Amino acid sequence: MTDINTNNNSDNSPDSKNEGGKWFKNLVNQYFVSIVLGILIALVVWSFVARPFIVHGASMYPTFNSSPNLLLGGDYIIIDLLKYKFQEPKRGDIIVFNTNGINSDKINKKLIKRIVALPHETILFDKSSIKIKKASGETFKLTEDYLQSGTSAGYKKEEIYLNKDEYFVLGDNRNNSYDSRYWGYLTKKNIIGYVRLKLYPFKNAGLNPGKTKYEQ
Repeated sequence: MTDINTNNNSDNSPDSKNEGGKWFKNLVNQYFVSIVLGILIALVVWSFVARPFIVHGASMYPTFNSSPNLLLGGDYIIIDLLKYKFQEPKRGDIIVFNTNGINSDKINKKLIKRIVALPHETILFDKSSIKIKKASGETFKLTEDYLQSGTSAGYKKEEIYLNKDEYFVLGDNRNNSYDSRYWGYLTKKNIIGYVRLKLYPFKNAGLNPGKTKYEQ
């Protein structure tokens, strides 16, 4: 005896239309959930993990560049928002920070500079050099191999002492940088993050751009 299939497999049947509608609705729901989760993850990353910035201005040249010849107008960097939650800023770190509350006319601006002196240290400026007197009393001359060849800053001779949570930051383009020499120390609470990655220009991309090791 031959079995008879009583199901109607026609695409026009009510069952097939319902199945098609459910499939489309499920697909839309999945995409919607994925998009919402993606946005939430991006917001968490933006707020607590990492954040992109484009460098404008020439204060950190040649380590970072800002030029109309670049596609984005300047170097594209990613800053690490977590690093200073677990460790203290170090000499040589390149950071992005806000200027809220400091003696600056660039209020609500975000700047990028390099840390050259730490809390409880004294910066000793001579006309053409910088010496650091550490909390231990040891003094050494700052060697700065990241400066452009021929840089002659012409520093004002002075001594500056840093208290707890105070940092002294300078631009690598020493002749064209608005930094701690003009508006004073930077407090830790102003630091947004550490420059962890340079993504653009692609030929200069890499981790910890501008990283240096001082001879002490």
